[in-house]
Amino acid sequence: MQQIERPRILDTGTGLSYSKTVEYKTRFLYSKYNPSKSILSLIERTEILPGTLVLIKSPCLFYGLVELEQKLPEHCPVIAVEADKELYSLAQESLAEMSPKIPVELFSADDLNEMDSYLRKQADSGDIKRVLPLDFSGGVAFHTDFYNRIFFAAQEIVSSFWKNRITIVKMGRLFSKNIFCNVQRLSSSLTLADVAHTVSKPIIVCGAGESLDKTFSNADDEFLRTVKEGEFFILAVDAALGSLLDRNIPVDAVVAMESQSAIQNAYIGSRDSHIPVFADICSRPQIPAILNGPVIFYATRFASACYLDDLKEKGVIDSFIPPLGSVGLSATLIALYLRKTAETRVYITGLDFSYSMGLTHAKGTPSHKRRLFTHSRTSTLGSYDAAFGQGCSFVQGKSGSMISSGIMELYATTFNSMFAGEENLVDIRDNGLPLQIENGRIENPCTGDKKAFAEALGRIKDRNNDKSQKWIQEEKEALLKARDLLTNGDNSQYRDKNAELNSQLTEILAPRDYLYIHFPDGTHFSTEPQFLKRVRAEIDFFLKWI
Repeated sequence: MQQIERPRILDTGTGLSYSKTVEYKTRFLYSKYNPSKSILSLIERTEILPGTLVLIKSPCLFYGLVELEQKLPEHCPVIAVEADKELYSLAQESLAEMSPKIPVELFSADDLNEMDSYLRKQADSGDIKRVLPLDFSGGVAFHTDFYNRIFFAAQEIVSSFWKNRITIVKMGRLFSKNIFCNVQRLSSSLTLADVAHTVSKPIIVCGAGESLDKTFSNADDEFLRTVKEGEFFILAVDAALGSLLDRNIPVDAVVAMESQSAIQNAYIGSRDSHIPVFADICSRPQIPAILNGPVIFYATRFASACYLDDLKEKGVIDSFIPPLGSVGLSATLIALYLRKTAETRVYITGLDFSYSMGLTHAKGTPSHKRRLFTHSRTSTLGSYDAAFGQGCSFVQGKSGSMISSGIMELYATTFNSMFAGEENLVDIRDNGLPLQIENGRIENPCTGDKKAFAEALGRIKDRNNDKSQKWIQEEKEALLKARDLLTNGDNSQYRDKNAELNSQLTEILAPRDYLYIHFPDGTHFSTEPQFLKRVRAEIDFFLKWI
């Protein structure tokens, strides 16, 4: 049996406060002459700004931690990571002996999930703006790639939070308003759980990319006949709806996720079509009224918000799906929920995450129709300007060179991380970015129960779910109470004389972060007068939608 090599702690005999070094795997992890010199010099010359997460790599004996504590400004959490098991045990012992004044979270290579949760919690606080890596010993050299991955992952978590914050500042108020409107319709609607595993027919998920054209334009007559006779379940993203209806393709359901009014152009020609719609709880509430068909709500957690947690805890929302960002990805996930078993095939087309020069979407989509409407002798039908937009570049697609952007490539990466290797999820596109799922062709439709989905939709009647109405009423009462307190202060009829006014306001308003989550400084509730004035204005806005 191979003997495990353990690190040896050696005294350098210099008489310095940090006089011990470590020998491990035939190398010294600190200097033999002045063990602490390099790390103390590193800390001294490193500028640490407020809001910095300090990432200590291979802490070993934690030399320099005391000096780091003295230099840290506010909102600077410290985590330490050790990839080597033996050095991790040594770091644990050293940290326990030091008893630092600041909390230091120590993680091993086996604690990646816990580290991820901790990093996301720190990022969600809104206090962290950057990550600073510090090499605390020569042990970093044993696992350089591991430490680099940890650093880049931590950076990505912080960066993603602030990118999401920008979206929330711009769109958070609209998202929350739409949620209030849609929650009031839940009692006469269904949720994704109500129709899960009800589709036995093969499902075709139709995006709005140009591969949609080739799927249906180049199809043989037999395939088109089976499609029009309902042998396949056609699930369309909102932007692809018009293209399919123009081809007389019967759409079994459409997926709506967009919150803004511009998306209504996608529903031109579909009024009173009675097509079932899978509507995100944040989506534009006017869309179901256009289609005038059954509504199945699903919920995306667009932010770490207290009021979203409250909706779930009180049973108003069954569950959340991941925030995928793309309606095409959400449609794919919904299709996998819908299929009866894993044996039911799900085909995807039109989810290209790229486009050809001059052609960004399939024919009949809002983008294409807008080009037709504005076409003139000086305005070409082709969308050539899109190929030269900011962030666009040429990429290698399935059938040659294509044009994509950073956000579309990110969607493709997210698709692969979510669905790579998914059983019976088949890519039938002949162009677009390559995806890590099975490539194939549409096979003959299988037989099965074709009525289960329709029967599930029939349960919409008399749903009698009063949880949503109860939640709305509770919110209305709380907002009226908060408005009176903010307006009349100590003279309010709701004033609790046993508590400070700010404490009473915090108790009511802090959990209702839909009032302030979209503020630039809305990561935390504040009782500062200027903050409360803005909250007071938001109360009137949301009361209008109740």
